[in-house]
Amino acid sequence: MDKNEQYKKTLAAKGWEIAQRLADLKAGKDFRLSDLDGLDLDTTNLQEKRLRDYLDLIERARTRLRADDGSFGRCIQCGTSFAPGALREMPWLEQCQSCASLNDL
Repeated sequence: MDKNEQYKKTLAAKGWEIAQRLADLKAGKDFRLSDLDGLDLDTTNLQEKRLRDYLDLIERARTRLRADDGSFGRCIQCGTSFAPGALREMPWLEQCQSCASLNDL
């Protein structure tokens, strides 16, 4: 299996996991949330937003990979290539550490 196929497989698996967690959250089955004392609607909404943001991140990575235009595996701001090890672990990366830290300011 070539590396792009492995990235596609990883992104699909992570996307499925996040989609399932969103469905579970909607159905009230997210045990990590329901086990918390004093769970309020804001906590649930925050969890849902984070999961949706993560799913969007994964979908954007899948789009870049399918485009086959060299954008996958590079920072979307400066174009720096990601280290192969980092990309294997997190193929949904969008920004290098330098650009991410600049955006956090």
